[in-house]
Amino acid sequence: MIMAKAPVNLKKSGRRLWRSVTSEYGLRPDELAVLESACRLADAVADLDAELAECELESSRLPLLREVRQQREALRKHLAQLKLPEAVEGSSAGGNVRQIDRDRSARARRAARARWG
Repeated sequence: MIMAKAPVNLKKSGRRLWRSVTSEYGLRPDELAVLESACRLADAVADLDAELAECELESSRLPLLREVRQQREALRKHLAQLKLPEAVEGSSAGGNVRQIDRDRSARARRAARARWG
């Protein structure tokens, strides 16, 4: 299978997602456009995660948390639009859908324990 060339200016997370999908599947041009957008979202999520890790003040973390949540949801929708098997969706670093769900579940469990003991 011939792998489509990765778009320019993708960062690490985006390139990894591009390679993981295009190495397994031959996509149509419209699907490649959706994948490119998903790769850019994966890069944005990785950038926001890095910024969030450096943020010390809780008040400045809240807008970042909202933004990263929205970007992850957009990434999830883009990957779902490609209708790829879950194993491929879950392989995207920086935009790892299964990892996002596990992280969300872990945070919810911690919050419940903190509230209810």
